[in-house]
Amino acid sequence: TSSTSTLTLRGLNSYGGTTTVNAGTLALGVNNTLPVGTVVSVGANGTLSLANMAQTLSKGLTIASGGKLDLGNNGSLELTG
Repeated sequence: TSSTSTLTLRGLNSYGGTTTVNAGTLALGVNNTLPVGTVVSVGANGTLSLANMAQTLSKGLTIASGGKLDLGNNGSLELTG
């Protein structure tokens, strides 16, 4: 079952651990909303939406079959490390 809910993060975050989007959409509201050191995992029914923002990740990004990465028109993702 997929979800159509969207959670938009509008501030900078400093938590540790993995960011998991199993269903619905996790949208970025500012550049580098997610901690650079988080591992991001997008499940089959999930979407990571950069919403035209820039994000840098140093620990990796995995997207399951059926999962989505939406950059928007001008979003950018930099994978380092």
